[in-house]
This record gives sequence, C-alpha cells and structure tokens, in this order.
Amino acid sequence: MSRIPRLPEGYRLHRYGKYPEGRYRLIRCIASGGFGITYHAYDSKRGKHCVIKELCMDGYMQRSPGSASFVPLSDRNGDAMRVFVSVTERFYREAKVLNKLKHPNIVRVDKYFTENNTSYYVMMLVEGKSLYDLYLRKDHAYEVSDSFQLLQILSSVLQALAYMEEKYGLVHGDIKPSNIMRSLEFAGEGNPPKPGEIKLIDFGSVERAQTKPEFKTGTPSYAPEFLRELGMVDYRQDIYALGLTMRQLVVQETRPDKEPWAAPLASNMAYVKKFGSKLLETIDRATSKEIGSVWRNANAWLEALSQLPPLPPSTSTTSTTSTTSTTSTTPITSTSIIPSSPPPTNILIWTLVGSCVLLVLLMLLLLN
Repeated sequence: MSRIPRLPEGYRLHRYGKYPEGRYRLIRCIASGGFGITYHAYDSKRGKHCVIKELCMDGYMQRSPGSASFVPLSDRNGDAMRVFVSVTERFYREAKVLNKLKHPNIVRVDKYFTENNTSYYVMMLVEGKSLYDLYLRKDHAYEVSDSFQLLQILSSVLQALAYMEEKYGLVHGDIKPSNIMRSLEFAGEGNPPKPGEIKLIDFGSVERAQTKPEFKTGTPSYAPEFLRELGMVDYRQDIYALGLTMRQLVVQETRPDKEPWAAPLASNMAYVKKFGSKLLETIDRATSKEIGSVWRNANAWLEALSQLPPLPPSTSTTSTTSTTSTTSTTPITSTSIIPSSPPPTNILIWTLVGSCVLLVLLMLLLLN
C-alpha cells in the first residue's frame, strides 16, 4: 500500500475551459500501491462513473505539504529527480498506447492527461468484481466448479494478452486475480447476479517485450524464478502469472503457490475429475520451473486449448446458486463447434423414391 496521501473525496481533476473546477469528481479510493493510486470518480462531461489511475511512485515522489501536486524526494545523487522525470514520461507514453487498445477483454482507457505535476489516465468502470473477490475471498459466493467455466475465464484473458502481444508487443506485467475483473449482470428479480464479461485491468506495470525493465514492477509472488535468467521483458512473465492465477481458482487458495511444479494439478485425481486432465496439463506447463517448457506466448497456449476435446456447457457457477456463466468471447472448445449429424441413409432413399413417384404422376397428368 502506498504511503503517499490520497486525494480527498470530492476533489476535482482535469481543469480546463468548460470545466474550470475539474471535469472528474473523486468519489473514493479503490486501491493504492507502489506505483499509483486508483480512484472511483464521476465524469461530469459524460454523466458516467469511471476509474482514474494516478501515477505516484512511492519512495521517489511525494505530495507538497498542503498541496495535491507532486515533487521528487530530495537526495544527494539526484536519483529521485531522474526517476521522477523518467517514470512520469513513461507513464504518459504508455497511457497513449493503452488508449489505442480496443479489445472486448481489456478495460478501455478513455483519456489521459497531466496535472498536479504527475499523470493520470481514465478507464471505463466495470460493474462487477475481480476474480479474487468473486472466487477466492473467504466470503466468496461464486465458485469455478467445472472445466467449462475455467476455460471461459482462461481463454478470455489469453485472447486479451494475444491481442496486446501481436498488436503492440506489450507485456501486462502484473497478471493476478485482483487485476482481472468480471462483470455481474442482472439475472431477474430474486436471482443473484450472473457472472459475465472478463476484463483485464491495471496497466501500471505494462512494458514492451524484449526491452530491459527500467524499474521493478508487478507483484513479486506472481513472478517466475527464471525471470532473472531472461534479463529482459518477456511474454512468459504474463503466461506464468496467469498459470498461477488459474491454479488458485482450481485449488481455491487466496495466495499463489510458491512451487507449483512440486504438486502438478494433473496429478491430483480430485482436480482431474472436476476439470479434466488435459486442461490442467496446460496450466501445469504454464507454471513450469523450466523456462523452455513454459508456453512462449498467449497464442501458443491458445493453440493448445483449441486441441482439447469439446466440453459440455456449464450448469452452475456458485456454491449457493445455479447460474450459467458467460463471457464476451465464445470458449475455444465448446459444443458449438461440433457439426450436426447427417440424416440417416434410409431417410434419404425414401425421400428420393417419393420425389420420383411425384414426378411420374405429374408427367401423366400433363400428357392427358
């Protein structure tokens, strides 16, 4: 959690022409970390709620006393000033890239701006909860109970990552259950909300692949041990972290496994019965200790999933209700890809005979 003071409720951001007091009114702080503070806000121009990410790097910058503006922390070598300038430029540059991302499983960045001597970007508000809140908290009401549901979540995130990789060469850098949102849709009076679309959020650690990371970002407990061997940003960082996330959903653990390779999911018969060995094997490979065994990118994992046998539709999503789950993308393997069976041969023969008889009768009538 960031030690930098948060902006107060009611504070207004983005002052310009038509909105001299500020276009965005802050409602509450959602989360804070070493690289930023996230707020729930109201957009006066659009009349909608939104989410705003404020750049603030703990240990290198601070708010001026009695002000909302940031200043670099003073030090003898000038490192804080260098980091302050570099991080601010990087954040703003990446915000421009994120503004271009248009994918159904990526939260949309609508706007970015500078103010208070730092940078901000504005994202759409997802009406739902993170995977952590939905499935892993002690008081969670929903459960990923079969392979169909697990595959829906996994394939949705992988498609978002594949889009980022192919379109812009980006690595998210902080994949974990709390950074994957799922919308909750109205399911009728008296029924609990139905889990819907999957949205990847929080791009504060995003980096370009094959570049040397300027700063340590992301969540250490989701970083692979082989990260030091790489020496640069690699797609397998996201793959490994997503593997740990899927593993948490399977074993129902609030924390990621430090040594997932020590107890493969596919070797546990209780998990195999619930989710199927082939799907679990792809997750085990994603969290392999050997760098050469981990899926090289999102498309490689998606290709492996496409080879799985068709799965029956899910019939329940929670431990207390029976609601069918949906996502914004069709699962890679589902009954929808099974072709319909051709009609029996004997039916075709009798249909042909009947047609011939009708044709003969019609000819006799014309001759008379």
